[in-house]
Amino acid sequence: MKIPEYNFCVCDRQTLLQSISAITADYRAGQIAAITPAHVDTWVRQFQQFNFDEQHQLIILGEMERILKRFYISRETAIRFVQGIIANQQIFGADPRAGVAGTKFLRIQRKGNSQNELLDLMAEAVEEQYGFSLDDCGENPTRYLYFDDCIYSGNTIAHNLDDWFPQANQGVPVTTLTFALHSIGISRLYRVKQKFLREKGIQLECRAPRALQLKNNPSRDGNFSECYWPREIAGFNEANEYVAELRRRRDGQQPGPRLFRPNGNPYREEIFSSADARDNIEYAFLRAGLHIMSLPQNANQHMRPMGYEYLESLGFGALPVFYRNISNNAPLALWWGDPNEGYPLNQWRPLFLRRPNEPGCLPIIMPELEP
Repeated sequence: MKIPEYNFCVCDRQTLLQSISAITADYRAGQIAAITPAHVDTWVRQFQQFNFDEQHQLIILGEMERILKRFYISRETAIRFVQGIIANQQIFGADPRAGVAGTKFLRIQRKGNSQNELLDLMAEAVEEQYGFSLDDCGENPTRYLYFDDCIYSGNTIAHNLDDWFPQANQGVPVTTLTFALHSIGISRLYRVKQKFLREKGIQLECRAPRALQLKNNPSRDGNFSECYWPREIAGFNEANEYVAELRRRRDGQQPGPRLFRPNGNPYREEIFSSADARDNIEYAFLRAGLHIMSLPQNANQHMRPMGYEYLESLGFGALPVFYRNISNNAPLALWWGDPNEGYPLNQWRPLFLRRPNEPGCLPIIMPELEP
């Protein structure tokens, strides 16, 4: 594989380690040990077993720093976001205080605790800014608001909304509010959106900051791939068995599995520092992910090297990381494993030790339908 022409030196490695540690300083603060430069270094050195030498490791570190500067959501960022939202006239009308008071804030998440934790932030901001409790809002709702960290595949939010739907009042609009969203998830929410409108006259809109409305739906977005999605690399045969199994499972079905990123996609690289740097880090994550998948005796059927996904693919490849947790839709190399557990978890030291979701029902699969 071609190595990008960087003029790295030993000091650059330490600078990158310290920078990544500083960016992620509040990751699961109070729950796990802080992410130190030594921890980041231990993580990246694991790629040596896949023939990624120190120069390759510097590229991985440089791209991780670049990604995290843009896609790591700290608690401070989340608080500022919430404070701005409750004063937003586009969401709550010309009198945001009255709009917030008339909004029913939904607590309907059945897997994980992200919604409750984020609504606690919302409650603090509402109490401080407007002087009333979030629990007192929306007695006779003028709007429902579903608040969570991110829309990934859209399956979880679709399941939650579909399950809650019988409780919804006729004609009261629903807004989903997240720090980020993915176009493939919005596409998969189409069936829910149509059901709400058809059966109860409810408009469903999805809101997130424009800079974090990520395009990752190949069938609609054209040459955009705002996610980790590796190209097929000549001479790399480790994925052959996995790819062959994906094709076997989708044999005769449409669409086929989503495999390697096509050449020329994206037409202009804006997420990573260069096309070659992107190839290096995605190739590293794919190698590590395939290795990780070989460790458990009975791996989850939705486990993919580039992150969990219900549809057959190399994986979702999510970029965002949140202070409270990392999604399992991110590449396995970033979050799978735990050095404090037994085999096989102790075979990989993750950069972000992930808190698993609480047990719950599996999300329904929402097919991609044209709006």
